[in-house]
Amino acid sequence: ENIPNKTTKRIENFPQTIPYVKQSIYIPFNSKLQYIMIGQKGIKIDNKDYFKLMLFDYIFGASSGLVSLLSQTIRDKLGLVYDIYASITDSADIVPGYFSITFSTSPEQSKIALEKINNLIKKFLNQGPSLDEFIIARNSLLGSFLLYLQTPLDFARRALFLENYNLPSNYFIKAYNEISKLTPKNLINCVKKYIDPDNFSYVIVGPKQL
Repeated sequence: ENIPNKTTKRIENFPQTIPYVKQSIYIPFNSKLQYIMIGQKGIKIDNKDYFKLMLFDYIFGASSGLVSLLSQTIRDKLGLVYDIYASITDSADIVPGYFSITFSTSPEQSKIALEKINNLIKKFLNQGPSLDEFIIARNSLLGSFLLYLQTPLDFARRALFLENYNLPSNYFIKAYNEISKLTPKNLINCVKKYIDPDNFSYVIVGPKQL
């Protein structure tokens, strides 16, 4: 059977995004809980620091509690939220995504929860993770490179990813090597370039405004 030779048509001259403006938005909603998102403009998927920032995600808020500082501190230790998640790489695409921290909590606890979350990220930007937190997250991320390359379908998905975003064939190998050499200090310096708590926007959906 003859299969037509088709090539992927990439999107070129994609419209520019609207400039980011810090703001606070409250949306009234009949609910027992408040649903809150805080954050700012993020990165594009071809950003040179993408995988370094993915390691930050693993440590700070996107590891399902494995080493997540947000989950361990804000949810488990302080009991201020029902669920909490943070990431800067999840939304990255051909246009910049966003860094966000999302959580749900009772209206009575939302103010203190926001205060503790802001304190935690400022502490991270000043001190970084502990060495144990860093090593556990780095090993987990490095292991995922192999975990997602076990079947022919896995390889096909990775090849499509590289083609769609016009990335070099050694993209994952280079990322693996960079993460292997990363130190806590390097990670802090990287995160500081993209995340500024003083520039966060807030979206609050729930029964009352803070």
